[in-house]
Amino acid sequence: VVTLERTERARAEFAYRAAIKLAIANVEKSSPLRASQRQALLDLLADTPPPKAMGQYTNYYVMYQMAKVQDQIQELLDAGQMQAMRQVFAQGQGMAQFLKQHGYID
Repeated sequence: VVTLERTERARAEFAYRAAIKLAIANVEKSSPLRASQRQALLDLLADTPPPKAMGQYTNYYVMYQMAKVQDQIQELLDAGQMQAMRQVFAQGQGMAQFLKQHGYID
């Protein structure tokens, strides 16, 4: 049972990290990041708690988490990059109720 729980947790962490990478790639469509910024953003978001559920809306959960750590993200990016990120933050903040309804957050 313990091994199964560990396996499930590892799988969820892997899926969450993949969702974070996808979200970062989507951000880079409008504002490219340097490799060091990309890695720092990945590390920052990987330290956020994974969603209660994984599924088709995990990308919205990642945007929600980005909005929650926007002060730390601002330290990583320049002004032009932050302008593009503000849209992501706004979307993420607006997703809280939706994520609650779909079981991603409490």
